Amino acid sequence: MAPAKVNYPVPDFGKDPDMVGTMNSIAIGEKMNSHKFVMGTADSKAKWHNVAKDTLYDYYPSLDKDVIATNRHIAEAEDRLGTTMIQIRSDPITDSTGEVTQYNHPEIDASKKWKMNYAVPNFGVDHEVLSDADNVAATEKKLGHVFVPKESEAGHKVDYKVPNLGPDRDIVGTQSSIASAESTLGHSWTPDFNLLQTRNDPIGSSVGITQYPLPIDKLGYDIDYFVPNFGVDPEVSNVASSIAETEKFMGQKFNLPDEDSQKLPYKVGYTVPNFGADHDILNVKDAISNAQDKLSYTWTPTQDDNGAWIVPQPIDSASYSYRP
Repeated sequence: MAPAKVNYPVPDFGKDPDMVGTMNSIAIGEKMNSHKFVMGTADSKAKWHNVAKDTLYDYYPSLDKDVIATNRHIAEAEDRLGTTMIQIRSDPITDSTGEVTQYNHPEIDASKKWKMNYAVPNFGVDHEVLSDADNVAATEKKLGHVFVPKESEAGHKVDYKVPNLGPDRDIVGTQSSIASAESTLGHSWTPDFNLLQTRNDPIGSSVGITQYPLPIDKLGYDIDYFVPNFGVDPEVSNVASSIAETEKFMGQKFNLPDEDSQKLPYKVGYTVPNFGADHDILNVKDAISNAQDKLSYTWTPTQDDNGAWIVPQPIDSASYSYRP
């Protein structure tokens, strides 16, 4: 297949109509306000410089892996125990006299207590920890250097004073527009934030398919009025005209590719070699087998109603399927 053409002449259709309209609007605004609109110069950048942007903020830091694991464990425990782990009662350590005391919560029903102090088998050091230790030792021996981790240096400044630059200009502009509209219309705008549909709107009943309309409230404005037809949008016309002129100039018809008949640019249906079970899976199977031999018990995992496998979790002894 021949390579795509490059460096070919491109017809000049003149300035984009949106750019022409924007420049015209700027000129009219400058004349109305007797003010020259200056943007992008060194003086304007210095005048409108936002000092808060001199510091880089991380607005969306990633959660620590321990936090992620804790959130998952809390969710699993809440689902298993059917309760939400949120403290909704006050737990003061002082009373109105200022004496330091402790007000304990009411005792929990003894019948609902869970098992404690049961035996937990020791499977030894995690294999990934052992593997990392071996890798560190081998690398130290190879490089003749002992790895001593150090704490990272202090990062950028924190807890510094941030100047108050006032409300955002978009908010100020919106408030000004609302006030101007209210003054012009002689009406105070009270927004209605209740946008939830709370009434049923069925289209069928026991007697057949009918329509039960909701009560009609007066809208306060005209609807279903005549709208004149101004023809095709100028941008659509410009694009169609540009395509037609380019097709005529290039002597080629522009056709979008058919995804169903288009050949994929990469191979599919090829053979993937079987390297056997992953070493992590093999290690887990060995650990399960050793624990079963030690406890003289066969662990049979089960699934919940959603099809997820139920595995031991450090929440209560009932979540373990082996004997305590």
